[in-house]
Amino acid sequence: MDWTALLQQALPELAANVASIVHTDLTAAAAGGMSAQLDRLQLVYKQPDHAGPASLIVKRTSAHGAEQSRALGLAREADFYTLLAPAIDPECAFIPRVYYASGDRDATGLKTIVMEDLALKGGVQSGYFFGNNSMLNWGKDLATLTLPFPTVTEREVTIRAFEQAADLHASFWCDSDRLLRNQSPERQFLRAAPWIAGSNEPADRESFATSVQTARAGWDKFMAEEPRPFTPHPLVVRLMEHCLGAANYDVYTRMWKSSSSLSSSSSGGLPFTVVQGDAHPANMMVVRAPQRASGWDLVMLDWEVVGVGSGPQDLGQFAISHAAPALRRSYEREAVAVYHARLNSQLEHKAAAAGLPHTSVSADFVWREYVEGGLCRWVWLLGLLVGFPLPAPARQYFHDQVLAFCQDHAPDPTVLGMIRP
Repeated sequence: MDWTALLQQALPELAANVASIVHTDLTAAAAGGMSAQLDRLQLVYKQPDHAGPASLIVKRTSAHGAEQSRALGLAREADFYTLLAPAIDPECAFIPRVYYASGDRDATGLKTIVMEDLALKGGVQSGYFFGNNSMLNWGKDLATLTLPFPTVTEREVTIRAFEQAADLHASFWCDSDRLLRNQSPERQFLRAAPWIAGSNEPADRESFATSVQTARAGWDKFMAEEPRPFTPHPLVVRLMEHCLGAANYDVYTRMWKSSSSLSSSSSGGLPFTVVQGDAHPANMMVVRAPQRASGWDLVMLDWEVVGVGSGPQDLGQFAISHAAPALRRSYEREAVAVYHARLNSQLEHKAAAAGLPHTSVSADFVWREYVEGGLCRWVWLLGLLVGFPLPAPARQYFHDQVLAFCQDHAPDPTVLGMIRP
């Protein structure tokens, strides 16, 4: 890769002041997404006192991941940074500063994103603060990895993540004009936007069916294995079979609110908004933030599957992913309550600025969607993950996380709705 040429294309003014570039491949050491290559570019300037960044991160589609990226539309991440991120977080408080983003969702699946290097802010992946329960942390020296932030806890990371989720979700709460209107730029790349908009186009119906079938095929493959790597719990089997069996495109499109409104109280259907779509602690980093009393903050990364959906669904997906069930039980009510209060505060402020009335989102709704949205989203994820050629302990880990959450909150999973693909 010609890094000088890339820098000249992406940031020509900065490149003109760079004498040399030192490249480090970060892909093996960091989670770059399903098909991404991560690289650090350390910049040596012609003038030692140049004010430019000491280093940059480049995220691009890997050579082996182009076909998967094209099939799944993962280059949408570049569109997110270009079109939505500036409106959601203009100060780059919880979304990283991106200097350049280019992607081709349809023809090649390729993308290139040049962003700030969070290592310059002491960045530590937030999943490391969740201990050895998470299979992503097995075998890692977490005490050393989290040393820059020795007092930060799993509970604190979760509460801050839920606060930031409220800010994200409030930005486009029930904004059908921006998210669902047929000709809006955002609808063209946001995952699930045409489904929630009620599109009757054959291609949109087919993409929904394909997404559901991907989870169905993974689950069926796992259930047919002889011998199975582990025996699934009957409750998980009931959850999977019920939610997969309930999948229906027309019912799905009717689940959602149909009118654009800043108010959360308009009748009929689930409120929709922008969702991160892959909400889990390994997609966030703890960074130094001297402006905050705590001295640290979170930055949300990896927007490859950003889409439209139920906001609290992101919270349930996050909680199931990493947290040891006993610890999750100790703080989840508090964390969801913080989200609820923050969401209403942001929506009230937004409505007042627009001169519109506001009726609060109910705590019951937020909790219900934390549970149902989180589990129904994880039906899709679990179908994929148990069908992957992962080691048996890794597949059982995800099964057990879903099981514990279901036992706690949905002992009869047949009261839930359909899969959230």
